Amino acid sequence: MNEKLNKNLNDILICPRCKSSKLEYPETKISCKSCNSIYNIKESIPFLIDPRTLDEKDQIIDYDYFFAMLKGKITERLFYKTKTKFILKYLNSGKKVLDIGCDGGTLLIPLLQREMEVTGLDLSFIALKKCLQNCKKHIHKKELNLNLIYSDAKNIPLRDNYFDIVLLSDVLRHINRKEDVAKEAERVCKNNGFIIVSNHTKNLGFLKRFLTGRSLQDIQSRIDFKVNESLIKKIFLDSKIIDRKNLLGYWGLIILKCVKT
Repeated sequence: MNEKLNKNLNDILICPRCKSSKLEYPETKISCKSCNSIYNIKESIPFLIDPRTLDEKDQIIDYDYFFAMLKGKITERLFYKTKTKFILKYLNSGKKVLDIGCDGGTLLIPLLQREMEVTGLDLSFIALKKCLQNCKKHIHKKELNLNLIYSDAKNIPLRDNYFDIVLLSDVLRHINRKEDVAKEAERVCKNNGFIIVSNHTKNLGFLKRFLTGRSLQDIQSRIDFKVNESLIKKIFLDSKIIDRKNLLGYWGLIILKCVKT
C-alpha cells in the first residue's frame, strides 16, 4: 500500500464508481482492479470521486470553523465552543467516527484527543488541508489515528457497517439531494450505531451575524435548510430519533439510532 496513506485505509476504502474493495496503491494513485478506475492521492489525501454523483447545486465551503472557534470575535468563539461541547457530549460511546463535512477539524481534534479512530470527509481540498494542519498542530503525536478523504457525501467511498458514529454537523443545508446523504450515512454506520445531525432550527440571520461577525449575504446563502424532524424521519429510513436538543432557540441537534432490518 502507498506509504503516504494511513495503513488502515486499505481496510475501509471502496471504489466510488463500482463499490469494489479490490483496490491497489501504485505510487501516488489508487486503482480499482474491478473497473480499472484510477484515483489520485495528493498530499496524503485520496481523491475518491465519481463525477456522475456530483451535483452543481451543492455548496463547497472553505470557512475554517476551528480557526473561528479559537481566534474569531468573542461571540463567535463562545458560540462555536458551546456548540462543539454540545455535540461532544454524545460522543463517548464510539471508537470509530466518520465526520461528513469535517471542515478545519473542529470536531476531529477533540475526538483524536479522546483516542478515537477518526475519518473526515469533505469536498473542499482547502478545508481538508486546513484540517490536517490543525490536527498536527494541536495533537502532539507522531502518528494520528486519522483518515482524511476528498469525496462526495452522496457517494461515500467507505465500506458498509463500519462506523460507530456518523456526524453530519451543519452539512445538510449545503447539499441538494439530502436523501442520498442520509442513505449513505446509514450504509456506513453500524447497526445500532448513531447518526448525529445538527443544523439551524430557525432562519435568524441577524443572530448568526452577531455570533460570527460574517456578512449577512454570506449567512443567508447557508441557512435555507432548518432541522425539521418530519424531514429527518423522511430521509433517514433505517434510523429512529432517540433524542433532540436545542441551543439558543436557533441551532438544533438530532440524534438517531441506526436500526437496520
